Amino acid sequence: MDLKELSSQIRNCKKCSLCENRKNVVIGRGSQTPEILFLGEAPGEQEDIEGKPFVGRSGMLLDRAISETGIKNFAVINVVKCRPPENRKPTKEEIEACSPWLEQQLNLLNPKIVVLLGNTSLNYFFPDKTITKTVEETTLSGKTFTKDGRRFIAIFHPSYILRGKMPVADYVKIFERVNFFLGDGQMGNAREALVGDPQPSPLKSPIPNGPQPNTPLPTGFSAEQRYVPLHVHTEHGSVGDVFRTEDELAEDLYQKGFKACAITDHGSLSGLPYFQIALKKKGIKPIIGLEAYIEESEKKQSHLVLLVKNEAGYKNLLKLHTIAKEHVHKVFNKVFQKIPLDEVCKHSEGLICSTACISGTVAQRWRRGDNPEPIIQKLQAAFREDFYVELMPNRMEEQIRFNEYIINVARKYKIKPIITTDSHYNSPEDKHYHDLVKANEWRKKITDKIGFSDDTFCNLTCNQIESLLKTCHPKIYPIMEELFANTLEVANKCAFELPSNLGDTLPGIEEEAREKILKRIDIEGYTKKNNYNPLIVNERIKKEVDLLTSRKFFNYFDKVMYMVDYADSHNIPRGPGRGSVGGSLLAYLLGITRVDPLRFNTLWERFLTPTRTPDVDLDFSAEKRGSIIGSLRLKYGPTNVSYIMTFNEWSDKSAIKDVSRIYDVPLSEVNKFNKELSTKTAENLKIEDIILTSETAAEFAKK
Repeated sequence: MDLKELSSQIRNCKKCSLCENRKNVVIGRGSQTPEILFLGEAPGEQEDIEGKPFVGRSGMLLDRAISETGIKNFAVINVVKCRPPENRKPTKEEIEACSPWLEQQLNLLNPKIVVLLGNTSLNYFFPDKTITKTVEETTLSGKTFTKDGRRFIAIFHPSYILRGKMPVADYVKIFERVNFFLGDGQMGNAREALVGDPQPSPLKSPIPNGPQPNTPLPTGFSAEQRYVPLHVHTEHGSVGDVFRTEDELAEDLYQKGFKACAITDHGSLSGLPYFQIALKKKGIKPIIGLEAYIEESEKKQSHLVLLVKNEAGYKNLLKLHTIAKEHVHKVFNKVFQKIPLDEVCKHSEGLICSTACISGTVAQRWRRGDNPEPIIQKLQAAFREDFYVELMPNRMEEQIRFNEYIINVARKYKIKPIITTDSHYNSPEDKHYHDLVKANEWRKKITDKIGFSDDTFCNLTCNQIESLLKTCHPKIYPIMEELFANTLEVANKCAFELPSNLGDTLPGIEEEAREKILKRIDIEGYTKKNNYNPLIVNERIKKEVDLLTSRKFFNYFDKVMYMVDYADSHNIPRGPGRGSVGGSLLAYLLGITRVDPLRFNTLWERFLTPTRTPDVDLDFSAEKRGSIIGSLRLKYGPTNVSYIMTFNEWSDKSAIKDVSRIYDVPLSEVNKFNKELSTKTAENLKIEDIILTSETAAEFAKK
C-alpha cells in the first residue's frame, strides 16, 4: 500500500461518530519522505474547512517556527483525522479508531524523528509522561525517547503559546534543537543545535479566505514532480502582482519536490539575482527568463516567454530588454516596456520562446478572431526547435477553448507543447492574499474582484494539474505526460546562471586612486585654518585612511571625486553631501562634502565600518545630471556606466493601512490598532507575534 491508497481509505473511514459531521478528513501535508514528522492532536475549525493540518493560528506559528529555524524536509499529521465537535479534546475511543491509520502513516512516511506536539500525541506513545517535564528533558538535557524503533522528542502545542503561556520568540527557539536530533546521538548541555540559515516567515493573518466556488484541488504529501514550472513570477520583478518572497517561493518548490524552475517576470529582469540565490540555497536549478511585453501598437502589448539557454541567449535577452526601454507607455502606475516582434526574432540565438498566457501574442489574435498562424510560423522560423506552444490547466472557459485550438495548431506545424501555470503565488489558498496585492496596486477594494478569476495561478503539483486536466480539459488530458516531459526537455536545454561573484567592477586601479587622493588632501592647511589640534586631525585621517585601505574603497572615492569636480567646474548645482557621508573628514578635504565633521562633531562610523558599504548622496541638479552621466561614459566607456534602482518595502503600519483601505475598515479602528502596534514593536515584538498573542489584534485582523 502507498500513501495515495492509504489516504483514500482514510477518507472513506466510518469507524467513529466524528465522521458524521466533518467537512473534510485531514490527512497530512509536506514531504512524502520526511526526515522530521510533526504530530499534532486533531483538526480544528480551519483545518476542517481546508482539509489540511495546522492551517489556522496554530499553523501560522508552527510554520513560522519551522521556517525561521531552517527545518527543511518535514511533514505534518494529526493523531485524529476528523475534527471533534466544538474543538474539544478527542476521546479515547476516537483516538483508538484512528490508531491503525496513524500507524500505517508512520510506517509509510518512516521519518528519522517524530516531534510530538502537545499532550495528546505524547500520551499516545508515552502514557505516563507529562508534556512540561518531557519538553524540559528534550530542550534542556537534549534527550530523545525511543519506542518501537522510532525516535521522539516533545514540544508544546502551538495553542499553548497562543494562550500566552510562553513568549513566541522562546517557543521558536525550541525548534532550533530539532535539526540536531537528526543525528544518531544525544545532545550534551553545552552543545548547540545545527540549523540551516533562517528563512523569512510569511505573514499570514487569520483572515479566512472565504468560500471558494471551484472544486478543491488534491492536497497532502508531496512527491518529486514530473514537470518543471516554466512560467513563474517573483516579487522583485513583477512588483504589485505577486504574493510571496523569493525565499518563500524556493521553500515551496523544495517542499513540493521540484528540481528546477524558471523566472519569467513581466517586462523586468530585476528579480534575477534574488531568484537565483534563493533557489540555489535549496538545491533547485534556476532558469533565467522573461515574460516580455511585445509591441502591438503605441498603447497595446501582448506577451511572449523567453528563456535563456546559454551565455549568447543571456546577452540577447539583455539586448531585447534594452530595446524595450525605447518603446514605453504607462497606465496608472504601471509601466510597459515593449519589444517589437521583429527584434525578438532577430535576437533569437540562445533563447527558447513559448507562447505565454491568454494575453500572449498568439492567444490575443485568436481571441479577437484573427488568424494567429502567420505569427506562429514567424516565431517557429526564428526559434526552430526552441519554439514551444504553452497550455495552461486553469478553469477559465476561454483557456479551455484556446488549449484545444493551440494543440491542433501545434500538431499541424510539428511544434512541441508544454504546460505551465503562470504562477503568481505558492498555493491555491494564497489566491486571497494575491487579490489583496492586486487591489492595492490598482487602488481598488476587495469587492472589485481585481484578481484572477481562478485559484490555479500558483505552483501546482502534478496531481493537481492531473485533476484539472481530467475535469476541465478532457481533450488535453490524454497528452498530459507529453506536456510534462517537454517541460523537462526545456529545462535540460537551459544551462546558464548569473555569475555569482563579479568582484570589483569599477574601472581603475585601487593603489593609483589611493596615491592620487592622498596627494590632493591638505591636512596641514586645514589644521592651521581652523586652529585644530594636529594630533586629533592626524588621528582622524589615519583612522579613515586605514579603513578605506583595508576595504579598498579609494577607487570608489576617486569616481565620486571626479563627478563632484565635473559638476563644480561646469556650474552644475549639487548638494553639500547628504546623510552619513557628512561624517567623513576625508570627503570634506576632497571637496565631496561641504560640512566640516570636526566642527559639527559628526560620526565617521555612520559612514563606513568594517562591514558597512558606504554610499554618497550628492543630489545633482536634475536638469544637468545627464551631462554628468555623459561625461562618465566618455571617460570610462559606456559599458562601465549603468543605472541602479531601489525597492521600497511596506512598513507594518503602512501595510495595515493599505489592507484596511481595501476592506473599508474605518480609519479610527486602524489608528487604534496601529497605536498598539507601536507599543508592541517597541518591545521588539514582530507583527506576527502581535496577531498571534493579542486578542485585540486577532479581532482586528478578522475585519
